[in-house]
Amino acid sequence: MFTLACIGGDDLGALSAEIDRLKVLHRLQGGELKSTRTKAKPKFVSDVARFLREKEWPVFLELVDKHYFIIMCIVERIVMPYVSEADLSPGSMLVKNEMADYMALCGPDELAQLYAIACQSQKRPDARQVFLRLIKWSRNSRARRDIAEGLERFTRASLKDFEKLHPFKAVEQALPIPDRTKRDGRVWLLPNISSFTNIYARLNQHLKGDIENVTFIHDEQVHFDDIIGANKVLAESLGQHLPRYVYQKLWEPSTVDPDHDEAFNEIDRFTRSGGVTGINYVAPKALIRSLGLLPGSNL
Repeated sequence: MFTLACIGGDDLGALSAEIDRLKVLHRLQGGELKSTRTKAKPKFVSDVARFLREKEWPVFLELVDKHYFIIMCIVERIVMPYVSEADLSPGSMLVKNEMADYMALCGPDELAQLYAIACQSQKRPDARQVFLRLIKWSRNSRARRDIAEGLERFTRASLKDFEKLHPFKAVEQALPIPDRTKRDGRVWLLPNISSFTNIYARLNQHLKGDIENVTFIHDEQVHFDDIIGANKVLAESLGQHLPRYVYQKLWEPSTVDPDHDEAFNEIDRFTRSGGVTGINYVAPKALIRSLGLLPGSNL
């Protein structure tokens, strides 16, 4: 699990003073609010959330299931690669979401691993293996034959196009566009990058495009700060306690303290139906239901 949180405030002094007060109240030591410390102080998190809500400051969170994140990319690049504007329609996005959900929950574990190998090698045979493994699984999958048949049909059609292309172009189409590090290295599928650009887009919508006077303050990202900046420019041209709780809630529910449930619920209250603030779940619907929530439209 990965999360990125953004708090919109116009009075950093008030925020700092309240944080200092709550740290004393809850006996929280240290200068930086590390998730390893706040996890043991869920009531501190609840109080911070209540303070932000009283101030009516917007809060944006991206909660990402990393495995699902890779599966989404496989759907976008291999199963149903972009061809025209029709691929961005709500109907098309709904089909992709259903396929990604099904693959994430029922698909073979090695599918994401094969995709990672293809990203690292940048070789056509490795990319082809992703197509072939996906076709083999979807042909034999029985849990949801309607979705499985669609996956097989779309992937076979994409594979035909893949085989017709020049090897370089074929690989380029099948794999995600890599980001470049400071030393011109290539990295793929960074959830913090997509999360940042998602938050930037949500903030833009929240402020109705009036973001000229907004300043982003981000923690230090030694290896990825240039990538974050580049993706911010690209978007213009086009908290860590949360993942710990979610992981524990899903896989070790008997160990979750009620105070942690309260903290999560306080944070989730920032999420409003039809709005852009709160938590954006990049995860299968089944995962969201396991948290006691009803998944909404996410197109």
